[in-house]
Amino acid sequence: MSPAIPVDDSQRSETSQASAKDRLRRWEPQDLDHFRPERWLVEGGDGDVVFDATVAPMLAFGEGPRGCFGQKFALLEMRIFYSLILWNFQLDEIHPSLMDFKAVEELTINPESVRVKLSAAR
Repeated sequence: MSPAIPVDDSQRSETSQASAKDRLRRWEPQDLDHFRPERWLVEGGDGDVVFDATVAPMLAFGEGPRGCFGQKFALLEMRIFYSLILWNFQLDEIHPSLMDFKAVEELTINPESVRVKLSAAR
């Protein structure tokens, strides 16, 4: 929750310099301890307000000794969830016309649509 280490902007890359103005407006050093989700909202090309995960630095679970204490529990829950799906269902092949690999940038890069064909386990 402390301000970032000051860096001379002339030492930054061109892409970093281009996005610095928008970052500085959203991430004021005096309010880092406040939850402000609007920091990640940007106006899209068509005028809609959309979520942009690249606007600010963030780690989903954090790192090091101060990382999220629930990380191991969340990963364990995912393993249990997927194990139960695989034990109770059979994943069948879907028709090729339903397959696509389009992605959406959110907190992470997520598939635009997920299509799964399940049948009861035999």
